[in-house]
Amino acid sequence: MSKQLYFFILLSILLSGCAASIMDRTNISYIKEGFKNEDVKLNGLAFLPVVAGQGVEGYRRPFGEAINESMSKHKTKEMNFLKWQETLSCLNDSNLATNYNNAIVTYNETAIIDKNLLNNMGVATKTKYFLFVQLGDFENSSELKYSFLTRNTYNQKTVGLKAFAQIWDASNGDVVWEGIADVSAQSSEFSHVKDSDPQTYSKIAAESLVKKILNIRSK
Repeated sequence: MSKQLYFFILLSILLSGCAASIMDRTNISYIKEGFKNEDVKLNGLAFLPVVAGQGVEGYRRPFGEAINESMSKHKTKEMNFLKWQETLSCLNDSNLATNYNNAIVTYNETAIIDKNLLNNMGVATKTKYFLFVQLGDFENSSELKYSFLTRNTYNQKTVGLKAFAQIWDASNGDVVWEGIADVSAQSSEFSHVKDSDPQTYSKIAAESLVKKILNIRSK
């Protein structure tokens, strides 16, 4: 065995115990001209129940709870924030829950928000803005890769999630803010994914989204 090959094999063994870092690529994709983060703090924000596809129910609720906790932690005392349970309760009390559910189906097909419904929802919750979050599938996959360094194959594992968020203005039925949470970890021939728990990635993604919404810089 050559010294170079021995070195690479030894290096591979030593580094294979390293945990892959969890990468947070959460970003703001759109801000309507004239909209400011302070508007949310001054006029209130109602968090709508998280929307998710089939098979995502297992971490849809934990993701919603993570948004609740993070927003409650970072918002100002003066800011009126409704957790998703409180928002749903207001909609039920005003007989708007069914209309909202139907509107979401239409929105997914047309990307059009019912302005009149949003107006009524704003009156019911006493807030001007609504936070809408659509959660993607939780990724936990493996792919066989070839290493040109060791001349062997290895399993590259990817774990993570993406969530699409919007802030809706109830006064005019318009989208004023969009953000995408993108949190994942990917193994290599020299590292492994240590944590595959959806709640871990949910908390990181939720925290990042809330900080983007409130314009809080990470330390």
